[in-house]
Amino acid sequence: MKVQALSRELADRFGVASSEGVIVVEVERNSLTARKGIKPGDIITGVGRQVITTPAQFEKAMREADLRQGVALILISGDVSRFEILRAEGE
Repeated sequence: MKVQALSRELADRFGVASSEGVIVVEVERNSLTARKGIKPGDIITGVGRQVITTPAQFEKAMREADLRQGVALILISGDVSRFEILRAEGE
């Protein structure tokens, strides 16, 4: 999954309201995130208990996450706030 800083241009392109967080711009087909329904245009506002406002924070939080235990992504998808638990396959 690739994310970028949420700019007005990206918000307009994906038709989302501008807010805090990072915007998903790419999801690999058949990846764990794709199977969880995360798609381009979704806005990630948190990983675990950490608030995410920049791509660097997101990357660091994901590197430090233990996917065997699972990590919660807090996101806005369309007009709906939700969370998804990412957990490594077979766990």
